Amino acid sequence: MVSERGIRTVRAVTEGTLDELDAAFTRDLERAGYTIVGSENEIVEADIYFTDPSGGIGGVKFVRAACEGRIVVRLFLDTGSGRVG
Repeated sequence: MVSERGIRTVRAVTEGTLDELDAAFTRDLERAGYTIVGSENEIVEADIYFTDPSGGIGGVKFVRAACEGRIVVRLFLDTGSGRVG
């Protein structure tokens, strides 16, 4: 995890498909009390943007990796003012 100016970022590689990860992450965020404020699911990447109950914001991007069946996950969370930028 890297933290810069109150924004924490995580990068990971996992197995699965964009559709599976997008659906599972959306479901888990909502179950944990986060609100989905935007999302896109395209052929090679998917994005989800969310807020937490205290007003913090975050996002996750799923991108197909060069290796078949692998997805790169990039997650960011604003741990500072509630605003990114």
